[in-house]
Amino acid sequence: MLDYYKLCLVVLFLFLVKFPCQSQFTDDFTDGDFIADPVWNSSNKSGDGADFQVQNGELQSKGPAASSTIWISNSNLPDMHQQKVVWQFTARYDASPSGSNNTEIYLFCDNSDLSSTADGYFIRLGESGNDDGIDLFKIGSSTPLIADPNPSIASGYMVNIRVTRDTSGKWELEADPSGGFAYVMIGTAVDKEFTTGSHFGFKVEHTSTRSQAFFFDNISISSSDIKAPDLVSVEVVSRSQLDLIFSERLETSAGEDINNYFVSDGIGYPSSVTVDEADSRIVHLDFASDFAKGKMHQIEIKGVQDLSGNAISSIFYGFVYFVEELAAFKDVIITEIFADPSPPNDLPEREFIEVYNNSNKVFDLANWQFSDLKDTAILNSSYFFPGDYLILCPEEAAPELAPYGQVMGLNNWPTLNNNEDFLLIRDAHNRVTDSVHYSSSWYKSSLKSDGGWTLELIDPANLCGSGGNWTASEHLSGGTPGAINSVISENPDFTPPLVTEVFGLRADSVVVRFNEVLDTDIVPGNFIINPAVEVSSVIPGSGLDEIGLKLSDQLHGSITYSLKVNGIRDCSGNLIDEENLYDFYLVEPADSFEIIINEVLFNPYSGGVDFVELYNNSSKHVNLKDLLLANGEKLDGQYHSKQIFPVAASNIVLKPHNYIALTESSIVLKENYPRSDERNFNEVKRLPAYNDDTGVVILLNPDSAVLDLFEYSEDLHLALLADKEGVSLERISFVAPTNESNSWKSAASAAGFATPGYINSQVSKGFQTNSGQIIAEPKVIVPDGSGHNDYTTINYAFDKAGYIVTTRILDAFGRTIKILGENDYLPAEGFYTWDATDEVGSKVRTGYYLVFLEAFGLNGEVLRFKEKVVVGTKF
Repeated sequence: MLDYYKLCLVVLFLFLVKFPCQSQFTDDFTDGDFIADPVWNSSNKSGDGADFQVQNGELQSKGPAASSTIWISNSNLPDMHQQKVVWQFTARYDASPSGSNNTEIYLFCDNSDLSSTADGYFIRLGESGNDDGIDLFKIGSSTPLIADPNPSIASGYMVNIRVTRDTSGKWELEADPSGGFAYVMIGTAVDKEFTTGSHFGFKVEHTSTRSQAFFFDNISISSSDIKAPDLVSVEVVSRSQLDLIFSERLETSAGEDINNYFVSDGIGYPSSVTVDEADSRIVHLDFASDFAKGKMHQIEIKGVQDLSGNAISSIFYGFVYFVEELAAFKDVIITEIFADPSPPNDLPEREFIEVYNNSNKVFDLANWQFSDLKDTAILNSSYFFPGDYLILCPEEAAPELAPYGQVMGLNNWPTLNNNEDFLLIRDAHNRVTDSVHYSSSWYKSSLKSDGGWTLELIDPANLCGSGGNWTASEHLSGGTPGAINSVISENPDFTPPLVTEVFGLRADSVVVRFNEVLDTDIVPGNFIINPAVEVSSVIPGSGLDEIGLKLSDQLHGSITYSLKVNGIRDCSGNLIDEENLYDFYLVEPADSFEIIINEVLFNPYSGGVDFVELYNNSSKHVNLKDLLLANGEKLDGQYHSKQIFPVAASNIVLKPHNYIALTESSIVLKENYPRSDERNFNEVKRLPAYNDDTGVVILLNPDSAVLDLFEYSEDLHLALLADKEGVSLERISFVAPTNESNSWKSAASAAGFATPGYINSQVSKGFQTNSGQIIAEPKVIVPDGSGHNDYTTINYAFDKAGYIVTTRILDAFGRTIKILGENDYLPAEGFYTWDATDEVGSKVRTGYYLVFLEAFGLNGEVLRFKEKVVVGTKF
């Protein structure tokens, strides 16, 4: 019987030779083993090294004498992507199969261990019950892809099975249950979930008495190429050359036929075609015409054949010829800014900027950057052609702005400040192509600066106009995204540049800032410093509106320097006024109590923001970039910093006796406190979190040493305030210790409950007190929160420090109303404050009160002082 099967297989093989065939795997076990040619891998549940053996030219199971699952597999499968694959094999079992004695033939799967494979397909022979058929399964599914409608193997079997799968995923299952080759179709199915798998094999589940009852033979796995080649990729070699890479080797004559290739947009057929000699999957095309730079062309391919004669009917593939050109300054410029879309006009209520290709170059915008001083967004790949506009916006806004023109939505969008911001466009090499430092004054209209209108560039040819070259849009919708600006006109720049700020950043370097972009022709001789310090080199800033000067000698902090600038032009060619002199100083590090915490808003209005105001309490010029702001907590009598953030992201110099308010939103802060001085705001990316009731504000130097510290509490507010939300605490004296309750008062209602950026509403007037007396000023207080005589300051002066003092407020009957201090160990001079409240925080009645201070010296001295204060009211 076996010889008959072998003869039939020989006939079958001769039949298959007539067709193109890329791989063939057979094994009829006539060599007496499965160890070599081909190599099979077996489980070893029996402990004999393998759970199968070859007997009389058949593969026979040889599992342990116990219930077990054994397997055997090999990895000689063909590629199934391009091939039609046919599996044939013989399976024999002399008893009725069951759920305990059955076989699974894995056609292809992802693991040589058939007991743990997860992807693939298999034939199952045997199941519980009497309906045993020949079924095709997908691994992971209990429902057959093809179910045998007959009990073909219910009473034992010697069956020949043939399975066919083509590249479309169509399966055919055939069998001859009589053991011959008169195959009968069991069924068909389509499934192509799994397309890879390098292992074929047999898995047997047996009982203890059936461990050697399963036989397999006459295995043949053949494949034939029935699929046309796929185009894997197109490589643009030059402006007139392409390389095509296919999925398989090509027949040369069809591959080199120029009529099989055609490129759109006037390029046409290639002038020559060559199939690569070393790798016939590659075809080289040369064209007589050049590809358009940055434009999407399309190539059509047809008639190309693989070695089996499978021809491509038609393939279309797009490609772009692009060679990077370096962007120069102002090649790509910002032409429109929509920083304040609320309240909306007719445009979508979405922020955007518009950029314009102001050159004759094509740019791929991949990895270009749009940024402000806080955030940076990375642009996507997109070809940007000369004269084109592009709308940049937050990613979620892109669908709303798409009707207006070419749009690109960006992640990590730099939120545009309504009043002022500094915007930059950088290319993929981090070079600035444009920068705009806009402000709300550029609208030149108080109505339009309130929102709903864009800022438009007036003259794209004027590359240096700054604010004079921008104005509010005149379009009825509020702006012109993606189109020429409504205010477009000639607006040449005839104004010379101005110096806006000078400071000695370090002992050997000076920073000079200008109000507009400069010409790049800048040399050390353009700058003269007096007293004489030679400028050895210049370092232009990224926006070309800031110049760093490297010095050959050292600056000194005690000297006032002057700078004269000559020979510098803006990028429109206007020469700077050479008569102006600019005083500057060396920036110096701050010591303790030189930069102080001056005002804190920790419980803002709903929707508002915190702020911390600093004051330069020294004669130094201090760079805030070197300082850190923190919150903290007090543990075991010691303060510990927690969140720590920079005070400034760039060089900001705080001049002597000047203020600066740190906040996360300058816009919101100004809206909440309209009287504030926004010129003295610094918007930071993040402030430490300050609780609404109690907390610690800590100012640190670059080495994290404490410069100033304030442990605040809502209890420091005026007790008579009905609502403390939105009310700041203000320092009342620059000389008083920061972390003392007497040093802080609620901001006055008359000042709008906060004074960010300018002098505090509750600042003490600092009356002179002679030694050996106390003075209360003012003598009459009206505690209504208005900021006018809300409290009295009790200034004292002793002949020496070290007295132990108790200070009380007495009423007209001599009763103690409030104890301001008890057994305080005091310096020679200082002060207390009283806000007309008693010990429980209630307002006292109007009338006369007595400040009684009793001091005890270490040598037994006793000093007593009295001062009258009147508590009044408004009628």
